[in-house]
Amino acid sequence: MKKTLAELKAENVPHASCEMVGINIKGPSSEGETTRRALDAYLANFCAPETKDQVIENPLVCVCCGHSLTGIFGTFTWGICHGEGYCGHCNYPARGFHDVKDEAGEGVARLSNVVLQYHPDVLEENPEVERVTA
Repeated sequence: MKKTLAELKAENVPHASCEMVGINIKGPSSEGETTRRALDAYLANFCAPETKDQVIENPLVCVCCGHSLTGIFGTFTWGICHGEGYCGHCNYPARGFHDVKDEAGEGVARLSNVVLQYHPDVLEENPEVERVTA
């Protein structure tokens, strides 16, 4: 069942982090720590990935409706903006390409085909937009 943005905000959905996304940073400790801080600050804008346990795979599930986003029956759909997409079942927004920058604006990482849904805390409802669903 699809949840409203207000319901999602009330649930205290966990924020993503390097550890939760499976990013292992290697390199000199000071450089690695700087990269980790930049990645964690960026990833905090997204929900911690949640998966379904299945025999064939562990697909990412939508935080809003619970349908599989990735895997054989995944509904993740690419949008018209580079790297952006959404759940094909409930239209909850997600991103699949990530260009992460540090505080100085320097690129520290690029994550490709890593589907993460935006955290409810960074979203706002726009009552002027009419949603059309299939």
